Amino acid sequence: RSCYDVAVTVPILNFAGVKQQYAKNHSEDDWNILLQAIQEISPQYLHTAMEVGQGIYYYAYNMFIAKREFIDAYCNWLFPILEYCEQKIGDKQDPYQNRYIGFLAERMLTIFLNYHKDDYEVCIVDKHFVETEN
Repeated sequence: RSCYDVAVTVPILNFAGVKQQYAKNHSEDDWNILLQAIQEISPQYLHTAMEVGQGIYYYAYNMFIAKREFIDAYCNWLFPILEYCEQKIGDKQDPYQNRYIGFLAERMLTIFLNYHKDDYEVCIVDKHFVETEN
């Protein structure tokens, strides 16, 4: 039986800052709507969200392995905020940028973990992409 509650991938480093990198690659307006959603739905997380935005790392790929208790708590927090963002932002013309919900969720995992740093035992693991030949 593992003593960890959740395993996440090695974090992505953004030396310009997570928010700045998000604005460069996606949309600063979307980031600001995410903060607005957090302020309205879970205001206790806003300070941590701002710290993550100013920080240099996030856990990417929306990949983790976790105990059920963690997944339940995370999903109960995550999905109302993403629904708020989807209602405010809507659809985008660019198919890649239309994946913004996933891009925001990647950063939200870091916000959730940082806010709950004393509540969950986290381990960081490497990820591997598997390619198959046809």
